[in-house]
Amino acid sequence: MDAWSIGRDGVRCPVAAQAAGTAKHTTAANHRQLAQEARAKAAEHEAMWQELQAAGVNPKVNWQAHCEAIANMYRQIAEQHDTMARDLQQ
Repeated sequence: MDAWSIGRDGVRCPVAAQAAGTAKHTTAANHRQLAQEARAKAAEHEAMWQELQAAGVNPKVNWQAHCEAIANMYRQIAEQHDTMARDLQQ
């Protein structure tokens, strides 16, 4: 079984585990799952902006740019995991 850790961005990441001297590799399914989790995080940050906007947030802070930047980062992470999953299946 692959080991997992939580990255600074809150996304689970596979960790190469050593077992009997052999590194365990992540699978395409692992990367598809990680892509799904990253997309969920992107949607979560988009929803946060909607909630903040509805609550009348402080206009001195650009919350929209903040939330959109984080959502975009998670979408990029998802795309990278999609690419890795495709590469592992070939």
